[in-house]
Amino acid sequence: MLEPVYNDERAGVIGFVSTPLHAPLEANPRAWSPFFVPVYPVGSTVGLVLCQHKPVENCPDHGPLIAGAAAAIMPSVYGPGDGSGVIGHDHLMDFPGGADFDVAWEPILVLFTSKAAANEHLLTDAQIEAAVARGDAIEVPVPQETFHCEAVSAAAWARGTPLP
Repeated sequence: MLEPVYNDERAGVIGFVSTPLHAPLEANPRAWSPFFVPVYPVGSTVGLVLCQHKPVENCPDHGPLIAGAAAAIMPSVYGPGDGSGVIGHDHLMDFPGGADFDVAWEPILVLFTSKAAANEHLLTDAQIEAAVARGDAIEVPVPQETFHCEAVSAAAWARGTPLP
């Protein structure tokens, strides 16, 4: 599966990765790198995110699970357990050459602690660290879903076929 991802060292730079459909990956935790997944609630003013859940789900292999987890962990921000209070999420990781670039990626949900805090579009790991330090967000590691992915070209992305 091909997915868009932000370079967490350079705000706004988008790349693409290929991920298998069957996580998790058996890998030594010392070889894992963080794959941040900021989740945005309905009403957030950040605009479009890479993985929209509304009006149509464009990450059907993992979007509903992420929305449900966010709602279960932080219902005051993300609403009911069915995930209907989530507009979507982004993917952030180091690109090739970055300090945390590897092939085994540990998903880390980034959940906002208030609806007001969710109006900040987190595009770098430095922004995530600052939001957590301020108490505006929490990190929820999901080690059991660690997966393999590799960077692919924009040309590979352009040749891809969207999921139904």
